[in-house]
Amino acid sequence: MYNAGPPEDDVPLFDDDDAFLDPVTLDYIPSAERAYRYRINQILWERERLGVSMLHEDYPLIPGCVPVQGVERLPAADRSHHLASRGVCFPGQWIDSFFAEEDSLPYAARTLVRAMYFSRWQENEGYVGGTRVDGHISLNNISDRLSLILRSADKDDDLLRERLDVESPDDRGKARAAVRFATALGRQASSRTDVGIRGSTPFVRTRFRYNQPLIWGVHGRFNQEFYWRGNDERRGVVSELQMGRRLTGNTTLRATSTIESNTALRAQDVLWQWSHSVSHFWRLAHRTGLHTLVRVNGKYQEQHKVQSYQYSMRFRSSLLRPWIYYEVEPFALQKRENNFSTSPGIMFRFEVQFGDYH
Repeated sequence: MYNAGPPEDDVPLFDDDDAFLDPVTLDYIPSAERAYRYRINQILWERERLGVSMLHEDYPLIPGCVPVQGVERLPAADRSHHLASRGVCFPGQWIDSFFAEEDSLPYAARTLVRAMYFSRWQENEGYVGGTRVDGHISLNNISDRLSLILRSADKDDDLLRERLDVESPDDRGKARAAVRFATALGRQASSRTDVGIRGSTPFVRTRFRYNQPLIWGVHGRFNQEFYWRGNDERRGVVSELQMGRRLTGNTTLRATSTIESNTALRAQDVLWQWSHSVSHFWRLAHRTGLHTLVRVNGKYQEQHKVQSYQYSMRFRSSLLRPWIYYEVEPFALQKRENNFSTSPGIMFRFEVQFGDYH
């Protein structure tokens, strides 16, 4: 449901060694830029032919990391957004080209920046709001396995996250930055390692993932994660098993089980904390989806104890543009500390994407 760069089939296919002679500047254009220039002209011609309104649900725009001709023909709001996307892409492209070979493309680095605002109301807690900025920069010239991960200081804007939070409460509200190295380990396995800093605390996190098709259309995925944080010498491990099955072309059912153990939990005589959830994903339209979730969390000391139950229904859709999204998520919590009484609430999110959105 979240966007992470333009799909491959959105860009016309050209050979990597191909080049095109611009009839105006008489300069050779590398194939990647040729593809993007072709794409924006194709979009503009189609809009003019059909008379598509800017409010049309499928109003098309080109991602903004590659400079293209014809941007001045876009409406003012879209032209401004494209220039802003170029601005957020430039630092990553500069780093990427600085270490790249001479004949590499100066704009090969792909950047996606997501700026989000959230507002949450929960019974007995009132309103909480905040902002968050996430960035992902793929350094393709340096290595297709290397990327930068950035996240601004944030509040707890995702109360019903799919997995346990491996960060301590003291780490929340602090910006973080990391270098990620990802690699494939065959057709079904992969790994990635993040080395970075959150606030003034260094951290290292490594995750191994294995995918395995099973019987009756069920697909299994196992994640094994190890992490270390320097402020309290916290070391931990997270194991996660997901079993998913596509029910129809637009719906998927997924069951997830997670356990986590770390030095801080063991200091409290908690061997591990665990979570079990069932999710249903429903793709309603091209950029519209619905995610329902039922989840139970617990801890194991001398015996298993349920700590909370969570229920949510999350609706996400684009708004006027393919780079603007909103979300509405009603939810309910039942916590042991409140004798499992039901506490309802609702979350609103508004998101603007820059760079390689789709």
